[in-house]
Amino acid sequence: MSKDPAGDKFVVPCKGCVNDCTLVIVKDEHGVQVFGNHCRKGDAIGKEKYRDAVPVPVRARVKLQGRLFGLRVRTSAALDAQQAEEVRQYIKTLTIQPPVQEQAVLIENIAGTGVDLLSDQTKK
Repeated sequence: MSKDPAGDKFVVPCKGCVNDCTLVIVKDEHGVQVFGNHCRKGDAIGKEKYRDAVPVPVRARVKLQGRLFGLRVRTSAALDAQQAEEVRQYIKTLTIQPPVQEQAVLIENIAGTGVDLLSDQTKK
């Protein structure tokens, strides 16, 4: 996937059908638009590839020892799709011991990604 340095524009090959299209994916004021596709699958594939290419912070809940409801957590920086999935899987295995303060660093360099896992709320 190649990205246009001037903005949010990606060019990707489409493998949705036998047409072998080259998709141009653009993010503008109207949302994510896909050009160059010759079938309906291309539009869906283009939007999915754009979503996977844009890094986002991970938001999840971690189990709290002895509590029914979990603790809201987030990463300190955005992660790409593969790293985000690894972090989500790692978070599922965690159990945190209260008390926890909001914005506390729970885990530094989570799953080897170089970002920290932060608390999004206070739990006593």
